[in-house]
Amino acid sequence: MTTIITKYGYGKPSQEALAKGEVAVDLSEGILYSSTDGKDVIELGRGELHWDNVTGKPDWIVEGDGYVDIEELAARVGVNESDIAALKSAVAGLEQDISGLEDRIDANAKDIADGASAIEANQLAIQTNKNAINTLNSQINDPNGLADQVGENTTNIGTNAGKIKDIEDLLDASLTGLAYGGTYDAKNNVVLETSDEGANAGLQAGNALPTGEKTKGIYVVVTVEGVLEGTGGFSADGNAGRSDKDTAHVGDWLVSDGQHGWILMSFGMDAVNWGMIGGSLANQTDLVTEFAKYLKKTDTIDCGTYS
Repeated sequence: MTTIITKYGYGKPSQEALAKGEVAVDLSEGILYSSTDGKDVIELGRGELHWDNVTGKPDWIVEGDGYVDIEELAARVGVNESDIAALKSAVAGLEQDISGLEDRIDANAKDIADGASAIEANQLAIQTNKNAINTLNSQINDPNGLADQVGENTTNIGTNAGKIKDIEDLLDASLTGLAYGGTYDAKNNVVLETSDEGANAGLQAGNALPTGEKTKGIYVVVTVEGVLEGTGGFSADGNAGRSDKDTAHVGDWLVSDGQHGWILMSFGMDAVNWGMIGGSLANQTDLVTEFAKYLKKTDTIDCGTYS
């Protein structure tokens, strides 16, 4: 019988002691060795394994005899069981939290969708408002828009205010120290009768009303209603002719300013008191004299009856 004796020795072989793939036995430790390239030495396996050959042993391994402390191992297992139970509980809680988080994510997704719809609606409303603002801006600022109209109206108001002031000044000047000139037939445009002041100013019964500086401050009382013709006057737009074409009623006055013509003072259709007449009645001697011809303070007026 042929006997093959493997290379052997005692202890770990030195470097380059073995050829590539050659096997050697450490008879003292029962360990097999070989080489991968003829230079290194690698361990293939051991014989009997005991704790001295184990590195990184836990502290509950009994040194020396290689036995395990069962009580210590049981205590370790108990600790692990508690840790595992705690870990399972934590995992269960985490799963519950994840489930709640998923619900919140779904709710947030719905809120985001609703918010997107609201944003879209707001964008449409904003665009609508922009269009309305642009339209309003055009209405205000375009040529002949509100801005131009306001400016034009402001100019017209200023112009009218000046003209009204001119008329007020004219009336103030004309109604100061008026003198009664007589009566007037508006229908036929003739003077009916005159006072001395009226005659001195050029008024003549049967003739039209004269004009000129000499008639300034003279007024006549309308006794026959009609549309005025040839009286001149002063209109709100600054042109002569305001009294012309106006209807003069019985009781109205025509007052001459000596410049523009005869201005219609509408008293006949309105309530008139002495406070509305410039000057003092006591100073109007011609008017007092004329009134004395018709009515005395002590006279009794009988208006008769009607059926």
